[in-house]
Amino acid sequence: MPKGGLKRRNDRARRILCEILGGIQINYRWLLQAAAFIGCIYAFLQIWERSKRLIVTFDLEEFLLISVFGLLFLICFFLMAVTSYLKQKVNGTLKNPIPLFEKVIARYGLTSLATKKE
Repeated sequence: MPKGGLKRRNDRARRILCEILGGIQINYRWLLQAAAFIGCIYAFLQIWERSKRLIVTFDLEEFLLISVFGLLFLICFFLMAVTSYLKQKVNGTLKNPIPLFEKVIARYGLTSLATKKE
C-alpha cells in the first residue's frame, strides 16, 4: 500500500476515534509516558522480589531474569526522560539541551513533534 493511502487511512481512523470519544484529543506522548512509568514500576517490583530470593539462594536463572528486568527498567526510564525532554522542547521551557536526546529525536524522526504547532 502506498504511504499516502496509509496516512489517509490513519487520519480517517483518528477522526472517527475522536468523534466516538466526543472530540477528546489523544496525546500519544502521554500514553507512551504512562506505559513507560507502568513498565518501570513492574520491572522494579520484579527486581526487588527476585533479588530477595537471589540473596537466600543463588540461582543463575534468577540472576539473568534480574538482569533482563533491569534492562527493561532502564529502557522505560529512558523513554520517560526522552518524552519529558520532548515536551519541554515543544513548550519552549527547555533550558539545557542534552546532546544524546537531540540525537535520539533526530534519528527517529521526532523533530516534527519537537516543534510547536500553531
